[in-house]
Amino acid sequence: IWKDTINSFQINDKFNSYNIKSKIRSMFLFSQAFEKDGLVISNLNYDEYYLGYFTKFGDSNGDVFPLLNLTKQDIIEVAKYLELPNEIINKLPSADLYINQNDENEFGFSYKDLDEYLNFKKINPNIENKIIKRVEKNKHKRILEHLINNDFRKE
Repeated sequence: IWKDTINSFQINDKFNSYNIKSKIRSMFLFSQAFEKDGLVISNLNYDEYYLGYFTKFGDSNGDVFPLLNLTKQDIIEVAKYLELPNEIINKLPSADLYINQNDENEFGFSYKDLDEYLNFKKINPNIENKIIKRVEKNKHKRILEHLINNDFRKE
């Protein structure tokens, strides 16, 4: 489906094509949830949300967001507590949009670096700048939160 969509819309930009892949996944999940009278559980976590590392109307979609207040490190701790297999706990985070893709290679820093930054710990200034630039670049992705949480009516 993904390749057919890319070809039919004549999409040449690889990042745009990856976003479409994420949106197709979301469309499929919501379709299945509708058919089965269910809900889509989002796997969006706080680190991804903070960085804007998600596709609007793609992997950010869901009806329920149980991980949104948890960082990657929090999720790893929960996984250890639940005694999940090490192959799951130690798997490199990836959106699986292309072969050998992983989040940290795309960032140029680790989730551990990010979590230290979020916890006001001193980190390498170059990494801090990368985090700040990514957050600033992607702040438009978090705009819906501000619209939803504000009451614009006059009283």
